Amino acid sequence: MSFYILNHFVLPILTIFFLITILGYGKLLDKYTNFYSQTLIAYNIIFVQGLFILSVLSILINFLIPITDFVTIIFLLLGLFFYLYFFLKIKNKKKELKFLLIVTLLSFVFSYFAGVHDDYNYHLGTIFNFKEKNIFQIIHERNISYNSNWLFINAITSLNYFSSTLYILTSLLYSIFIFDTYRIYKQSTKKKFYYSGLVSFFILIFFIGVLNNYKEHGTDIPGAILSFYLLIILSKYKLENIQNIDKNILLISFFLICFAFVIKITNVLIILFLISIVSKYKVLNIKIEKYLLFSTLPLLWMLQNYNISGCLIWPIEFTCFINKDKAIFETYLIESFAKGDINTSINVEGFNWISIWFKNHINKIIETYLLFFLIFFLPIIYYYSRFSKFRKSIFQYYYNILTNKNYLVLFLIIILANIIWFINAPAYRFGIFYNLSLIIFLILPFWKYIFENHIDFTKKYFTTILILISIYFCHENFTKYYWYSERYSIWPPIENNLLISRD
Repeated sequence: MSFYILNHFVLPILTIFFLITILGYGKLLDKYTNFYSQTLIAYNIIFVQGLFILSVLSILINFLIPITDFVTIIFLLLGLFFYLYFFLKIKNKKKELKFLLIVTLLSFVFSYFAGVHDDYNYHLGTIFNFKEKNIFQIIHERNISYNSNWLFINAITSLNYFSSTLYILTSLLYSIFIFDTYRIYKQSTKKKFYYSGLVSFFILIFFIGVLNNYKEHGTDIPGAILSFYLLIILSKYKLENIQNIDKNILLISFFLICFAFVIKITNVLIILFLISIVSKYKVLNIKIEKYLLFSTLPLLWMLQNYNISGCLIWPIEFTCFINKDKAIFETYLIESFAKGDINTSINVEGFNWISIWFKNHINKIIETYLLFFLIFFLPIIYYYSRFSKFRKSIFQYYYNILTNKNYLVLFLIIILANIIWFINAPAYRFGIFYNLSLIIFLILPFWKYIFENHIDFTKKYFTTILILISIYFCHENFTKYYWYSERYSIWPPIENNLLISRD
């Protein structure tokens, strides 16, 4: 059996194997944090905790040796041991096995014949750098120095011989996210937690209807996924007026912010959400050791960065000890490109660039958000034109929600984040979390009113939308074989650790 045929057969097997080993580490850490049971019943909360342990341990090892396949296998076998240990203690094993089966199947569909995004080639170079070199052997290069922690974790969770494993990590995070958001939607609305239920459903539809193609994910979407978990948590605990908020809300928010930031530095603006949380707690009552634990990842990541580029955060100039001129120029290139100039030659100061941005970005923005917006805005128009009671009460209802302190603070934070994003780096892929959050919070009060007063209509409408979007998701992922076959002769398109050219 040839190498390429073997990759087809082992992908689903290795997918479930990687899933349970990462969950094994996550369950081990969750015994200490209790994030899963006390904050949000979401499997990715455990999965990401597993990635945290893998990342911290592997960074430490990478200071000595490369993250070779042998190191990966040792980590995986150890994670398998942890998972089996905790699995034997699970009372409802059937429920756990159902989750594993659904996520593995969804992940396989999503990753099989996955397209290769435009920047995959230098992502691949970064991944193999970690698999072939220790941190002191990696030399500063323009692309390599970005050092997304997501690429580093890909090095840990991939095997050179089975190059299809490079697709597994992102597809697992995405698939568990789909599973979680649907589950949170169902459970929240059943308990009449309409804010968190609606936010989860809106995000679910966007991900399966818009972000349903693996080749579009890169390092941007994984960080956005973690940010959306933070939004769901705050929607539940800040907007539902749940009393006695557990202090784990502050801790898990800190954890998600740290992790999202080391994946993509453009996620840094989610730190603004801490404003809506931290005032609830007395600093003296916080157990600092847990925060120190989660601080190890960004600190080790910055130490990695320093050894690669001479900057704690490339290409942020004031964090650089060397290569400052290169960092300044790189920052200009990013800002110029984000503001609409593909040739990266415009003046990014002031606001003269807005017309260029509008010309080059507006079509992508419309393509991304228009259908989603119409799906959830047209029923509001329908209700407004059809029911006089809705017309009379909806604006007062909307006003009452906007004057709710918790809602208003979150809404203003989202608006501020969008303004900062637009002024500094208004590329679509940098602003997915900020843009979608703004749309959601604009329509959320209307839908909360409809859900509370017309629950049967809402459930039927949401079910119909979910079915149609799921059919579209299946169509996009089952027909991508033809997209792939027109461009490549083998799958995966990797030979000798290099991306092969398109046919």
